[in-house]
Amino acid sequence: MLFVQKIEIEYRKNVRYPNYAQARNAIKFYPVKFSKEEINDEILFDTIHLYQDIDGLQYRYEKCKQFKSEKLYDGNFKRSPFGYNIAVKPIGNEYEVHFWGGFDKTVFTLKNGNYGRVMFNERRTYCDSGEWYYQLLVFNFVCCEKEKFREKIFYNKNPNYEYNGMKYLRYC
Repeated sequence: MLFVQKIEIEYRKNVRYPNYAQARNAIKFYPVKFSKEEINDEILFDTIHLYQDIDGLQYRYEKCKQFKSEKLYDGNFKRSPFGYNIAVKPIGNEYEVHFWGGFDKTVFTLKNGNYGRVMFNERRTYCDSGEWYYQLLVFNFVCCEKEKFREKIFYNKNPNYEYNGMKYLRYC
């Protein structure tokens, strides 16, 4: 089984400074609001969206979904259930994690009992106003049996694998 958590932190240029970045970078995992009894598919995907302003980090929403491994990577990132930067390819009992940062890169392969993390950032614009905003994205992956699932499954501070795709995001 594969457990995936996506933490998305959105922020504007007024909180790009080091004191705010320190608070953003401290968030590497989050508790999962899901019980073991509710799991009935091969993949559990938990998404947490936070927003940072001058008053601190604000919780926006969390959603959980489950699906079968057939929905995973088929060579096209646009169809990935994890967004257009992350894809997971099942290979037997293992999972190959891919990152798209201009090219397809296999960042690690998870075996049973392994924990991996991918971090990257982006600069985007709102389509209606053209205003810039930034995102810090953290993906946590745990490959284990359903019986080992718990609310704090992602709380291991030292993953077996870690990939950092951070870019220097210059404000124009």
